Amino acid sequence: MRGLIAFRRQWLALSTAVLGLTASVTVLAFYLPLILSDLTDSQAAIGFGVGVEGLVALTVPLFVGRASDQRGRRIPYMLAATPLVVGGLLGVTLFDSYWALVGAVVAYFIGYYAYYTAYQSLYPDLVSQDEYGRAWSLLNIFQGVGVGLALLGGGVLIGINLSAPFLAAAGLFLLTTLVTTLLIRETGGRGKRPEFGRIGLLVRRLRSDRNLRLFLPAHFGWEFALAAIRAFVLLYLVDGLGLDGAAVAGILMVVIAAYMVAAIVSGNIVDRFDPRDYTAGAIVIFAASMLALGLTVNDITLLLVLPFGVFAAAAVLMLAYPILLRITPDDRHGEYTGYYQANRGLALILGTVGTGWLIDRFGQYFPTADGYQTFWLTGGVMVALTLPFFLRLTRKQA
Repeated sequence: MRGLIAFRRQWLALSTAVLGLTASVTVLAFYLPLILSDLTDSQAAIGFGVGVEGLVALTVPLFVGRASDQRGRRIPYMLAATPLVVGGLLGVTLFDSYWALVGAVVAYFIGYYAYYTAYQSLYPDLVSQDEYGRAWSLLNIFQGVGVGLALLGGGVLIGINLSAPFLAAAGLFLLTTLVTTLLIRETGGRGKRPEFGRIGLLVRRLRSDRNLRLFLPAHFGWEFALAAIRAFVLLYLVDGLGLDGAAVAGILMVVIAAYMVAAIVSGNIVDRFDPRDYTAGAIVIFAASMLALGLTVNDITLLLVLPFGVFAAAAVLMLAYPILLRITPDDRHGEYTGYYQANRGLALILGTVGTGWLIDRFGQYFPTADGYQTFWLTGGVMVALTLPFFLRLTRKQA
């Protein structure tokens, strides 16, 4: 019984960490443009200030993931990254020039991805493979709570002061880091001698590991679609469909509810059945939902399709990392986590910039929703193209 309690405590500690991470990055994503708009009139400059995250995600995880494998420890990297995260959030509130503020954002994301990569690598270190799904579903529930705190709490705080959400996020991040590092007991031993040349190492892994070659394109397509949704869904609802604030709030509540249901259901299913079969079905629903929303513009279609689409998208994306772990060699958890995060960073850049270009170029053919149907169609096609890659993953490991 004592061992079981300690085991569940590890789950709670892991989930607590993601609460602070998610709340801080959500505050930055949603409220940073308000501060940037006071410093520049250029929408491109505002977009660059927010989108710099993708550039950081392409580099930092590759170094931290492999290095934490070699050292045999994760928490020291999390602690080293904490001042950058907190300092970046505080810098956003203190600096009054555009480039100084962008520098603070860069510092934040360097810390964020260093922390997140090391933290995420703790998950396979501390959780047995047959418990991956349920532990990950608990983590995703805490992630949903973090988003809710950032959006609802931040909305209240920003009415008091523009800096208040960032200060609160910094405080919450410090608190959750303290809880996590006190509760978790790492078992990693002495690491190996550092190995440099990350790009060359990735090329060698891709040549030798068939499952990695298949997983990364599939994961890229899912994250590409998510990046497009995050960037343009509010514009689609407000400018494209002309919905008012109450209607948008109702839709967001449906989204949060579907996300929470997916977090609970997906984790329990994946620990009892072949996760590849369940996830493959979710991929089909994810792609079909996006294509349906792109081809048909009316409130009834939105209400009927959206809950299923959100559920499927959440299921696919929240199970992507546990599935990666099932095809990851035991001594490469950090390294493969670095590839996962860098892949996400590339999808973030191309999913936002590329989809924006497609809307500008082809949006004229979809005038009903001011061209924003384009992002649904683009994302739907990208997700559909991932299915052949995903189905070829080795069944006994995926």
